[in-house]
Amino acid sequence: MLTEILSYKESFLSLFLKMVTTIFFAIGTYYFYQARQVYGGEIQKIANLLFAGGIAGLLATTSIFFCDKTFLLKWSVSILILIFALISVYVAFLVRNRLVVGAKELGIIEED
Repeated sequence: MLTEILSYKESFLSLFLKMVTTIFFAIGTYYFYQARQVYGGEIQKIANLLFAGGIAGLLATTSIFFCDKTFLLKWSVSILILIFALISVYVAFLVRNRLVVGAKELGIIEED
């Protein structure tokens, strides 16, 4: 019973998780799209990057549906996930730097 549930090709769980992940990426990408339209400056820059990362993630999760049929798509999923990861790291770096600047201005941490 457990092996059928965990089977990648036969389990309903595999398709369910693919669908849920794709839906979450779609919702998140939509929120990033809205944020890039509303805000300006540094927040818009971060929202633009998050939107690009969301598109990469959404394309990757959508491609997973077709990976079982086409070997070439397996490479595209890996590349899109790598793009998503790189954008996420860069956004985390930008946010961290802005938080450090804000904390210094508020006196929460001392100047270097």
